[in-house]
Amino acid sequence: MKSKILICGVLTSAVVGMIFISDCAQKSNLPADDDLKAVEPISNLKNFTSDEELEAYLKEQLLQNTEVTDYWSYPFDGDLDFLSPEDEGDKGTGEDHSTTNIQEEGVDESDVVKTDGTYLYIAVGSEVKVISAVPAEAMAILSTIPTPGLVDSLYLYEDLLVVLYQYGYYDYYYYPTPVEGIPEERSYAKMGVLLVDITDPANPAILREMLFEGIMKSSRLTGGRLHLIQQFRPYIPNLRYWYTEEDHAAIKAHNQEIINGLTLDDMIPAYYELDEGGTITGSGRAVEPVDFCRPVDPEGSNIIIVVTIDLKDLSSNFRSLAAVADVNIVYASTRALYLTHTIWSHTSDPQPRPIKGYDYSEQTVIRKFDLTAERVRNVASGRVWGHVLNQFSLGEHEDVLRIATTTGFIWATGERASRNHIFCLAKRTGAHLEIIGSIENMAPGETIYSARFLGKRGFLVTFKKVDPLFTLDLSDPENPRVVGELKVPGYSDYIHPLGENHLLTIGKDAEEDESGDFAWYQGVQLSIFDVTDFADPTLLHKEIIGSRGTESEALHNHKAFTFWAERDLLAIPIYLCEDGTGEWSYGMHTFTGLYVYRVTVGNGIEFQGRIDTAPAGSTYYYYWSEWTRGVFIGDYVYAATSDAVKAADLNDIGGTVWSLGLED
Repeated sequence: MKSKILICGVLTSAVVGMIFISDCAQKSNLPADDDLKAVEPISNLKNFTSDEELEAYLKEQLLQNTEVTDYWSYPFDGDLDFLSPEDEGDKGTGEDHSTTNIQEEGVDESDVVKTDGTYLYIAVGSEVKVISAVPAEAMAILSTIPTPGLVDSLYLYEDLLVVLYQYGYYDYYYYPTPVEGIPEERSYAKMGVLLVDITDPANPAILREMLFEGIMKSSRLTGGRLHLIQQFRPYIPNLRYWYTEEDHAAIKAHNQEIINGLTLDDMIPAYYELDEGGTITGSGRAVEPVDFCRPVDPEGSNIIIVVTIDLKDLSSNFRSLAAVADVNIVYASTRALYLTHTIWSHTSDPQPRPIKGYDYSEQTVIRKFDLTAERVRNVASGRVWGHVLNQFSLGEHEDVLRIATTTGFIWATGERASRNHIFCLAKRTGAHLEIIGSIENMAPGETIYSARFLGKRGFLVTFKKVDPLFTLDLSDPENPRVVGELKVPGYSDYIHPLGENHLLTIGKDAEEDESGDFAWYQGVQLSIFDVTDFADPTLLHKEIIGSRGTESEALHNHKAFTFWAERDLLAIPIYLCEDGTGEWSYGMHTFTGLYVYRVTVGNGIEFQGRIDTAPAGSTYYYYWSEWTRGVFIGDYVYAATSDAVKAADLNDIGGTVWSLGLED
């Protein structure tokens, strides 16, 4: 199974550098019986009626996992005003400041850097550094919050700092050192949640600490409730997965004997409570069997866990539910949580039914969970053809989910060629997410590079040798339609709303090859599009940074894209390569750091300056920060990495840089 996944990853990487071309058309000549709305309905998750039923089901799935199969999950791990967390996070009484870039208003997302306008909270290895940030010329480390693991990300909620850390090795099972109080056989990676009172940032006080078995897939904070989405895989030593035809029966019997000896607690995740000294003071099941559910059609033994912690009442117990299923991509509105995963299957499999002309099929399964009640609950399931790029390929409006998918292969032609689709789904009857409308077979031969759903409108970028920006009217979800299309060189990886009628995007410039069959990507490209006339979008401004080889974390992580709408300021990390001669020629690496722009519809994208984030004495060629964040506080801009924070006056970025090291 892993080899299949690796091959798919290599193919995906290969087409980024040169994209093959086929004729572009909104509709294909697929026969009527291949209408993509004709997807087989999927039953909703069903609950277990007893501990014994759950135990028997998990044992059956564990045994099935040791059998060779051609069915696997494909691992895609993917209001027009500026969006901000509002009541959910980054609160404070300090200077005006930027906030974490999020997808949906009122739904905060964790990040490695948070600010309240006075202090910076920065994830540095296994610690959180609390920085006095104002004034910038007097930056200082006020306090350090240690954790027993590697800090993943942070939330700010009123006077509470939430620290999410991964405890142990980045895998499902192994961690490097045993922990007192945790049995050795529970050698699972764990997600830690540290709740810290930062009323006095110089003296942070730990209020509560918990460990949950499993790896973190994502999280959201809305309505004062923190929702953690994890995946847990039971680890059973001595199971054998490889066999020949001659020893198949003996190995199956060997596996059956081991699995028969398991208890329910051997196969479900546990949690642990810790005191201020890190000593385990309590433990139990992370999810009770009564809160487990499963798909009608089994999907294996992986377990999705949704843990909810009420940050308004830390004395209350966490709530949780689990599904014996997979998750690849997480999307949330203020009302609902959607978990998706994509399934590939061959034509020899009875389900899902392949599209005519394909020797495989791919469908994305969607699970909807209600977030409006006190307890998160599963309410509906559905599925659509194709795979999903990332969380921005989903968007909910008025209880209708819009999702963008791609089917086929970008390198293929004819019926096997890639095509792109928009589906609108709603819960109309029972617990089924029904496809109520769709736009099918867009841009044959291309693949989705970015999508954004904003209210009743949608935007889609596909790519071959130019960047078609499609404008989508979604006001009638039963009859969504393409309204406009604009073709410009290059492509956009991320789409950001710039007021009501404009878009700010980041992606890559591209040059068409002499053959005309593909295009070579070049430097990083910032663009402003005018969508006032929805049927005729136009490119107003663009800025190209560097030559081929130039990269930005913001191309694949929207949290590295910091746009402060109140001041029209943008900060993005840049790994700069210059003096490339075009097409396949890479430029020389000359700079690593933060670029700052003023972005307005009238004046375009105006360079304000840049901050070098490479450590003193390092060579650019060998330095690459794991992450970089730009933060605006008052009249200062900050470039934060795990090594240091550098700050500058917005009125003189190049001439005033102050630095604070973060390493011990």
